Amino acid sequence: SFYITGLPYSAQNAKLLYRAILWTAGKEDMDKKSYCTNPLTEAHFYGDRYAVINNTDKTQTTDFYDMQGNKQTLVLEKHEIKWIEK
Repeated sequence: SFYITGLPYSAQNAKLLYRAILWTAGKEDMDKKSYCTNPLTEAHFYGDRYAVINNTDKTQTTDFYDMQGNKQTLVLEKHEIKWIEK
């Protein structure tokens, strides 16, 4: 288990919480599946495709990992959603 308190919401803290949950569950190997390294971006898997999202009003670069752990570097314009086919 882990304990965390008083941590205000931010994109960086959300990634920290995600990593802590994976560690607690013994699933650290899942940290690079449908995942973005830039905390200001996020990835979602919808079975046959991925949505990679820039949550800011500035261009962001991130390394995106698909469910197989394959990496690709993406540049996302402000508030852009890139759809990536599986």
